[in-house]
Amino acid sequence: MTGSNLTDATGITIGGNACTGLTDVSATSATCTIPAGTAGDQNVIITTPGGPSSPYTYTYIATPTISTVDPVAGPLDGTNTLTITGTHLDDTNLGSITIDENACTQITVNSPTEVTCTAPSGTVGAKNIVLTNPGGTVTKTSAYTYAAAPEITDVTPDSGPASGTTTLTITGTGFLATTSVLVGGNACTDVTVTSATEVTCTAPAGTVGLVSVEITTPSGTDTATESYEYEPAPVIAEVSPTGGPIGGGGTLTITGMDLDDATVTIAGNSCTVATNTSTEITCAIPAGAAGARDVVVNATLGSTTLTGGYTYAADPAITSVSPTSGPAAGGNTVTINGTALAGATAVTIGGVACTIVTNTASVITCTAGTGTAGAEDVIVTTPGGDDTETDGYTYVTAPDISSLTVTSGPIAGGGTTIINGINLSGVTELTIGGNPCTLGTNTSTQVTCTIPAGTAGARDVIVTTAGGNDTLTGGYTYAADPAITSVSPTSGPTTGANTITINGTALANASSVFIGGVDCPIVTNTASVITCTAGIGTAGAKDVVVTTPGGDDTETGGYTYAADPAITSVSPTSGPTTGANTVTINGTALTGATAVTIGGVACTIVTNTASVITCTAGTTTAGAKDVIVTTPGGDDTETGGYTYAADPAITSVSPTSGPTTGANTVTINGTALTGATAVTIGGVACTIVTNTASVITCTAGTTTAGAKDVIVTTPGGDDTETGGYTYAADPAITSVSPTSGPTTGANTITINGTALTGATAVTIGGVACTIVTNTASVITCTAGTTTAGAKDVIVTTPGGDDTEAAGYTYAADPAITSVSPTSGPTTGANTITINGTALTGASSVFIGGVDCPIVTNTATVITCTAGIATAGAKDVIVTTPGGDDTEAAGYTYTAVSTPTTSPTTAPPINPIPTTIPTTSPTVSPSASPSTSPSESPSVSPSASPSDSPSPSTIPSLSSSPTPTTTPTPTTNPTPTAQPTNPPPTAQPTNPPAQIKLDLNLSLNEPIVGSEAVLSGGGLLAKSSYELIMYSTPVRLAGGYSDADGNFKTEITLPSKVCVSGGMHRMVLTATAADGSALSDTSYIVMDGTCKTRSLRQVKPVNNTVTLGALVFPVGSTTLPARSKATVRGLKSSFAGAKTITVTSYSETKKKSKAAIRANKVVATKRAAAVRTYLLSIGVKTKIVVVGVGGKPFKGPNRKYIRRAVITVRY
Repeated sequence: MTGSNLTDATGITIGGNACTGLTDVSATSATCTIPAGTAGDQNVIITTPGGPSSPYTYTYIATPTISTVDPVAGPLDGTNTLTITGTHLDDTNLGSITIDENACTQITVNSPTEVTCTAPSGTVGAKNIVLTNPGGTVTKTSAYTYAAAPEITDVTPDSGPASGTTTLTITGTGFLATTSVLVGGNACTDVTVTSATEVTCTAPAGTVGLVSVEITTPSGTDTATESYEYEPAPVIAEVSPTGGPIGGGGTLTITGMDLDDATVTIAGNSCTVATNTSTEITCAIPAGAAGARDVVVNATLGSTTLTGGYTYAADPAITSVSPTSGPAAGGNTVTINGTALAGATAVTIGGVACTIVTNTASVITCTAGTGTAGAEDVIVTTPGGDDTETDGYTYVTAPDISSLTVTSGPIAGGGTTIINGINLSGVTELTIGGNPCTLGTNTSTQVTCTIPAGTAGARDVIVTTAGGNDTLTGGYTYAADPAITSVSPTSGPTTGANTITINGTALANASSVFIGGVDCPIVTNTASVITCTAGIGTAGAKDVVVTTPGGDDTETGGYTYAADPAITSVSPTSGPTTGANTVTINGTALTGATAVTIGGVACTIVTNTASVITCTAGTTTAGAKDVIVTTPGGDDTETGGYTYAADPAITSVSPTSGPTTGANTVTINGTALTGATAVTIGGVACTIVTNTASVITCTAGTTTAGAKDVIVTTPGGDDTETGGYTYAADPAITSVSPTSGPTTGANTITINGTALTGATAVTIGGVACTIVTNTASVITCTAGTTTAGAKDVIVTTPGGDDTEAAGYTYAADPAITSVSPTSGPTTGANTITINGTALTGASSVFIGGVDCPIVTNTATVITCTAGIATAGAKDVIVTTPGGDDTEAAGYTYTAVSTPTTSPTTAPPINPIPTTIPTTSPTVSPSASPSTSPSESPSVSPSASPSDSPSPSTIPSLSSSPTPTTTPTPTTNPTPTAQPTNPPPTAQPTNPPAQIKLDLNLSLNEPIVGSEAVLSGGGLLAKSSYELIMYSTPVRLAGGYSDADGNFKTEITLPSKVCVSGGMHRMVLTATAADGSALSDTSYIVMDGTCKTRSLRQVKPVNNTVTLGALVFPVGSTTLPARSKATVRGLKSSFAGAKTITVTSYSETKKKSKAAIRANKVVATKRAAAVRTYLLSIGVKTKIVVVGVGGKPFKGPNRKYIRRAVITVRY
């Protein structure tokens, strides 16, 4: 304390409490130890001998306290904000906060009860927090924990229902102060941190499939990717049976998915489970009340209900059966009335099935089966049970007719007949020909009846009883009066012997036919037709009389006996073979002529009287012909009475062409050419020289070029051979190409010109040039062999000859006499001089197969510029129009050594850029979905030729420019001046080793016969390569690289590529220049018919490929026939498969849970339908079913809608 007049102070109090240890007292100051006191302002009083002083204020500050720390844990690197609550935290910013003796920063006093600061970094573990302010220091022991970032090591269990509620135990490290747990992005509830290494929580609901589990603490977040799987809720696909009696009993089979560890109830009553798998449950059906009842399955993955899935049916009751009897043969309809008859599964009468036709709750109609005579029980079976109507129906034996006592009678009926037989009691109806017969007495063996009127003919007799019907077919015959309707023919010769046909009714069993009182013996006889042979009669109309058991009938004047015809003359007596002219025939008894023939050919009658016939002659052959007239009275013949004169006919003209100047002989062949009066060609007379019936020769006249008609005129008429002869123009040669060639010939010559058609010869220098093709403007021919020199080209056609003087030159064979120089660098570019003979017109020079471009060329000397080649002796080949000549090893390429002295001695070697194909065929999308939207099984190589040069064309290294000398130092010279940055000498590099297998395969097309290109570069020279199909090795192709280590070959895949269905590898192998092995592999799935089902250039992930997509109709879960055919086609592709996965996709835009669930069920049922069909066709591979639905698909994923995708893991 400081002040005045403090000398000899005896005490100091603060708030009434004495201050101890009073020392250092002087007139102006005193020191003491502050006593404890009460927080707040207190009076300080100092007492001296002079008395107490006036009070001075001293403030007691309360000691701080810490209540909470938030968060209680944090990361090792600090930087997070802590909030500390407590009391008396004022002015903490004037003090400090430490965690494990490390100072917090950015201390902010929010109120006397709250302070925030930024945590420092620390080490793992619980740490003390020490807070110091003017009120003192407070320590919160283990109030804050430094924790490492969380790390999940395990999630148990690893799966659960999509509905959630599963308790998860997550183990790992760094879990203290866990702030959240997410499963599939959704918050886990009831999170409990049991320790730094374990957290438990209740899984939320989620979407079916693998999801990630994520833990977040103040120290960070850790995610266990796809560590938990939401499994779908159980699905009931169907139950069988779908109904039964209210008393229960029997076994219910439930099929579906995810049915493990299930309990089942029907209408709330337990259906005791007998067997249980994930796809099927069987249980004992409990009793229940009538009606449709829910089937509920509670399984491991949740509960599912098939609403109204099982129907309890009440007991059926029969009230009546109608009719109460019927035939033992069955086939009749029986009506059963009653109650609770709905859903009837069977009706039997006497144990025999009565096939159900209609069925309601009160009425069943059925078709009776075949039974034995007698009363029988009627039993109806429904889901509710059975009911029996004892002796409810009687089977009656059918009647059987054996005979009638009267089997025929008049159509007017009358009289009685007796029907004999068995089972005739109780006849309800008897008909003859459909007309009822009045019944008389009736016993089990006889029925009498009065015969009704009927129509003529045999008629059926039908007896009907309760046992059915019996028919005696044609058992009774009604006989009618005969009636003639027509006689054919109506006339004939008096000599008779011709056949007469009489048509009518009731003619059966005719006993006689008379014509004019003369017997016509019957040949055939039916109810409607009689044929008979006419007797000899006198001329005139006669009555036709037919007698039958039914009586007689007469056709008055129905047949006329006619006199014999007689020809007296024919006019004219001749005419053309083409006919069409009128012929008049005179004679007697010609009336009613039915035919006139001349030489057997009809002469069509135009007019006809008793004495004259006119007719139109037909077409026939030349010559005298008989004229025959046919009338009802017979025939008469005028022998050779008419002559046909033939028309001339040209068959050929030879030659068919000639010069426009004429004067050549033309021969015309044909028929009926005798007496030719004229021949013209194109209207110009061809003077006849000779003439027979088959040949005319004549001398052609002069006219213009072109095809002309040839016309021959004879007494029989004219005949024209249209365009039969062509006047040909003179040929004219316009050019010959080439104009020279070898003396050995055999090369093709093209001659251009006009009027070259029909060329008969081409000669060059008198030697035939064999014609190959010939048009009006071009002839091609093959040159013959002759001597060297310019030769005339002569073309001969029907129009004459034309000569192209010296039009073609036979060139002598070239001959090389020397090559200079005889060697040079492999880099080429030097001039080569070739001496020889016949070198004119050289088209090329090659040295070792490398072009030496020609610079100059004479008959004896060629100069050319050498190309780049490999070292060694090479053949020099000169090609001229006269052929080739080779100077074997005429030139040697010498290698150019690489200089090792300074860059100025030899320029650096610059390798020519080399292109190695690096592209691979890309996979092109198709109609079939694949494993992912970006993937497709359709394969079509897309690398263009410009992108993939052949390895065989890879250029070799060369130096540029080529030094004229290449010194090889024996020592390492020391340069007098070393450049600061000497340019490095480029070292030649080998092209990178690479091989490529290029398959040209098409999906669903045969592999055999497809093309493949094998290529490689940068390989070991002359090393082997092979193409092999695995797994069982089959060698498909092979060969060797060339001297430069390159190869390229195209092959057609042979039949041995067809090893078996399933996945196979096709591997191309070769050896790199450094000796290492190279390979290029394609993965092929083929079916049993050797068709490509999938092709991959890289190994499929997990050996899994997509082989097909099956489309379902909208709303349907039934696999269509078309899709079944697709599955059958894929079956053989499954060989060697480990798993087949069927993933079905269905979408809905509805958001209700019921709609989403229904849509998912549709997807699952579709996938299950595919699995069922796969199993039905004998697929033994494990089949996994996945249904994806309950949501809309967008973008490229829409292609999966209504499709079931088949993926196969091999």
